[in-house]
Amino acid sequence: MMSATMDNYTKACNYVSRYIFDNGFPLSSKTINQAIYNTIRQRFNLGSQMAQSVIRDVIARYKTVKTQLGKRRVACGLTKTGKLRYTRKTLEYLEKPIKFSRPQVCFQRERDYRLLADMPKTRGLISMTLSSVGAIRVRIGASKRIDYPSLLRTYKSLGAMRLECDRGKWYALIAVEEVIEDQIDPYLAVGVDRGLINLATTYDENGVTSFFKGNEVARVRKHYQHLRARLQAKGTRGAKRRLKRLSGRENRWMTDVNHCLSKTLVSDYAPGTVLVLEDLTGVSRGRGGMGSHSDQLSSWAFYQLGEFVKYKAMRAGITVIEVNPDYTSQRCPMCMTVRKESRDQKRHTYRCSSCGYQTNDDRVAAMNLCELGVEYITGDPKPRITK
Repeated sequence: MMSATMDNYTKACNYVSRYIFDNGFPLSSKTINQAIYNTIRQRFNLGSQMAQSVIRDVIARYKTVKTQLGKRRVACGLTKTGKLRYTRKTLEYLEKPIKFSRPQVCFQRERDYRLLADMPKTRGLISMTLSSVGAIRVRIGASKRIDYPSLLRTYKSLGAMRLECDRGKWYALIAVEEVIEDQIDPYLAVGVDRGLINLATTYDENGVTSFFKGNEVARVRKHYQHLRARLQAKGTRGAKRRLKRLSGRENRWMTDVNHCLSKTLVSDYAPGTVLVLEDLTGVSRGRGGMGSHSDQLSSWAFYQLGEFVKYKAMRAGITVIEVNPDYTSQRCPMCMTVRKESRDQKRHTYRCSSCGYQTNDDRVAAMNLCELGVEYITGDPKPRITK
């Protein structure tokens, strides 16, 4: 019965996605409700709150894609001086509707689900309302290390619950509200450069540099790449099934790497620190002409690492800003000269052609990011490097 509800929910999401795509991308819940709310309930046998959740989920996905597209530029002609003129991408660039394929369903608290009282007979029970059978009760599992029922009751309030099924196991993802203490005024800038040879390189105002090597990550990624190539060459149904499992395993491993790295980055600094990251949106796609290295760069989860650093830093009283990445690896941190030829990407070294200063190229980027952090602390809300 839960699988049927989840299947109907996913189909309803795709139905709404098709409607948005075919009707000029209306992203107003009021407009969509007036047009297809009754159809969603009748065709997919969903309750009123679940139908609203479908609409909210699909609108949120389109708004996310809209934001991502808006950060990418495309050439749209020439200026009067003969230079290329650029414009931002919009949803009209999509060739087909966004597809929802992962089985899931969203429940609203106190409407579709509620956590039962913390009594001996009801402790750890969640009551959920399904359109086909009404209310059912399920028990939240507890691991050896975490008592999830007790953990949920420590938060100020609970939000929506998303139910997912992965390889036969059911997971309840519940949004929680956590009180964060007011952040103190920033006083220390730290530049954080992300890469492949060094997963992260940090440099602070005290002149301390830290390198987080990526040798082991590169080795594992190469192993997965080799396995994918072998399975794709086979092309059998069994190979395709194994490819799907392999992709999930690699994603979970990469997520764990990003969690561990972001935790280390944040725990190294005290409240009042400003971590300065590059805004790498649209940058990590084959930049620099480095062949297979560019393929790794495209698949590396830079965005996920940045998001993990942000939320962990917020809980620790640390500020995170993202700055324009232009010239961060080309400017000499000593004489401030910007020259592309000063950086040797193949050898990962930097040697200033003006003053002769030389060091690791990732360290140069971290030093420049640290300097931008100092500018932010002293009052510039959007610091950047210019020629």
